Amino acid sequence: PVAEAVEAARIAKIYAARAAMTVCETSIQVHGGIGNTWECLANIYLRRVLAATEAWPAKLEELTIGLS
Repeated sequence: PVAEAVEAARIAKIYAARAAMTVCETSIQVHGGIGNTWECLANIYLRRVLAATEAWPAKLEELTIGLS
């Protein structure tokens, strides 16, 4: 059960990271030009997601389980 929980947590982390990136990129597009300025928090959230992705990379291919 512990190994399964660890694998499930890894999968959840990957999907959450992908969703966060999509949300931030879409937010920048929706806000238009102001989305890239310091007055809008969308820019800051995108930088956080990019930094977290670089600091703790994970890919579905790295997991040893098969997803169907």
